[in-house]
This record gives sequence, C-alpha cells and structure tokens, in this order.
Amino acid sequence: MRKIVFFLTIILFLTISFPAFAQPDWPEEKKKVVLEIDEVVDHDYFAVGESVTISGVVNGDVFVGAGSIFVDGQINGDLIAGAGTITLVGEVSQDVRVGGGTVSIQGVVGQNVTVAGGNISITKDAFIGGNVLAMGGNVETLGVISKDFQAYGGKVLLGGNIGRDVLGEMGELVIVPKITIAGDLTYKSPHEVYFQNESTVAGEIAYTQSEKKVSSEIDWKPNLKSVVSMSQNKGFSRVKKNFKVFGFMIVFILGLVFMKVFPQGTMKVVKTLENQSWLSLGVGIVVPFLFIIGVVLLMISIIGIPLGLLLMPIFGFIVYFSKIFTALFVGRKVLLSLNMNERRGWALFAGLLVFCLLKLVPVVGFFSGLAFTFFGLGALVLYQKSIYRPAKAKRKRVPKK
Repeated sequence: MRKIVFFLTIILFLTISFPAFAQPDWPEEKKKVVLEIDEVVDHDYFAVGESVTISGVVNGDVFVGAGSIFVDGQINGDLIAGAGTITLVGEVSQDVRVGGGTVSIQGVVGQNVTVAGGNISITKDAFIGGNVLAMGGNVETLGVISKDFQAYGGKVLLGGNIGRDVLGEMGELVIVPKITIAGDLTYKSPHEVYFQNESTVAGEIAYTQSEKKVSSEIDWKPNLKSVVSMSQNKGFSRVKKNFKVFGFMIVFILGLVFMKVFPQGTMKVVKTLENQSWLSLGVGIVVPFLFIIGVVLLMISIIGIPLGLLLMPIFGFIVYFSKIFTALFVGRKVLLSLNMNERRGWALFAGLLVFCLLKLVPVVGFFSGLAFTFFGLGALVLYQKSIYRPAKAKRKRVPKK
C-alpha cells in the first residue's frame, strides 16, 4: 500500500506541475525510443520515452527515464536510469545506478552497481566487476559479484559467488547450496540464516537479531542508523556515500526528464531565477508558510481533511525537487565561467555537484540546502504566476454575451 501511495504521489506531483511548464509549441515526444543495433553514439546519450531500447553502442554515459528500459547493446560509460521496468542484457563498462519497480541485470557490468526497486534480480549469467548495493522488496543474486555485496530488503537470496564481504539487513536471508563468500558475512535479520550444503564463508559471520515485523508486509527500506553502524564496524564507510549518490541520481534523472519533456518551461523558470533572483528567494521563503496556514485552515473542516492530507506530500515533492532549477542556474554560471559550451545536461550535473560539495561543509551545508530550495521554489511560483496573469487578463477582455 505504501508503495502505491508513493507512486501515486509522484504522478499527482507531475500533474500539478504540468500547468507551469505546458507550452503550445512543444515538440511531439516519441513514445518509443530505439537506438538500433548498427548505431554508434560517440558522446553521452540522453533518452526519455514510454519505452527506451538501447541495442547499439554508446561511447559515453547513458541517462534514461522511461516506463520500460531494455539494454542489450554496449555502453562504454555509466548507466543512470529510472523506470518501471529495467532489463540489462548487454554490457556496461563502468557503473550502473538505476531505480525501478522491477530491475533485472543479466549482462556484464565493469564496475559498481547501485540499484533500488520492488524486485531486483542479478541472474546467473550476470557478472559484476565491482561492488553491489541493492535495496528492494525482493533481492536475488545468482551471478558473480567480484567485490562487496550490500543488500537491504524484505527477502534476500544469495545464489552466486561473492568476491569479498556481504553486509545487509533483511526480513529473510536465504543462501543456496554450493556458493562461496570470500570475505565476512555481517547481517541483521529476525532469523539466523540456515547454511545449505557446501556453502562456505571464508571470513567471520556476525549476526544481529532484529525485531520481527508484526505486519505481513516487510518494510524493505533500510534503517540508515543500523547501516551506518555496521558500516563503521566493518569498514564500509562508503555506504553513506552510496545513499548520497542514489539521491543525486534520482534528482538528476528527474531534471533530465523535465528538460526533455518541458524544455521551454524549465528554462523559463531558470530565466526567471536569473532575472529576479532576490524576489525568487523571498517568494520561496514565504510560500511554505502560506501553504501550512492554508492546509491548517482547510483541515478544520472534515471535508477538507482528505484534500489537505493529499496536498501535503505533493507540496513536499515540489519543494524537494525545486532545487533542480537552482542547480541549472548555478551550473550554467559554472560552465560560462569556464568558457565551456552550454549543454543543459552538463549544466544540471555541474549545479548538483556544487550543491553536494556545499552540503559537505558544516553549517554552510545546511544553509546552502535551504538556499537552493527557496530560490528554485520562488522562481517556479513566479513563473507560474506570469503564465496565469495574461490568461486571466485575456478572459476579462472577452465580452460577455
């Protein structure tokens, strides 16, 4: 149920945001995007559509947002993607950072994999050259993982050899026969794992019992405190970094989607921020307070309670992702200062990178996070207002019959 509410909230968020970006001269978007088997792309590849198929060769990074993604070609860079269904049959020479409802990795990944989803499967034909961080309702690995494997989910099944350590927290851990864990096994679960015949752990086994969920639904979301605690004990200091990378990936992919689907609207919000920077900041600070007051007044009546409860998560998404516009604004400034050609994808990446670097600085990180959010939110509201004001004036000029 929580997953359904989560995805419905995202859909509602995009629906509410639609009027702010809608333009009559949009280019018609392709529903099915295909990179054919004989095609070669010698730069970074961006794609958004109902379905995206990559059968050719990309000599660069791939950024994709779609309903379904199928990769059976070769990517000589990173794969960063978000979709309902993701299937990787081909080869990715560097990192894979993906999120989706169902994720199936059946091919070769040269370096690390970070994946979140409802059902995650690393099949017996898969080969991962680096580390794997998997977060999902059901996580299954049958292929070879050369280095560390970290898993947080409802049910985790280990059916392939692990080159180093295994770390995780799960509702149930299953280890199939005849697999080898070359390092340590550190895990937290309601029940201790039963080792099948001929399964071996070369290092130490550290088991911590967790409370069993009363509900039949397993909460697959990782407990960040326990993750960090185990990371410190076992030297997995990169866990926090992986969480930050995944958050960066989600915001980056959504930014690419906005720029692809709403190209004019997105850049006009950025232009508003450029022309009315301080006004955007002021509006961005005031709007959350006005929203809170409005929701409180709305929820005074019984009829308004459901609407208030519905509006809160939608507004939360808008506030959280408003940093996209500020990141674009900052990224453009960075590229121009370096005398680089303006490419919106790289501008977004540069802006988000600046944001992440500022977040690492004590005290400064807190205020920079607020600034990125308030500037972007204010610019979005001002742009929305600039759209509705001419439309309202036009309606007033129409004579009544």
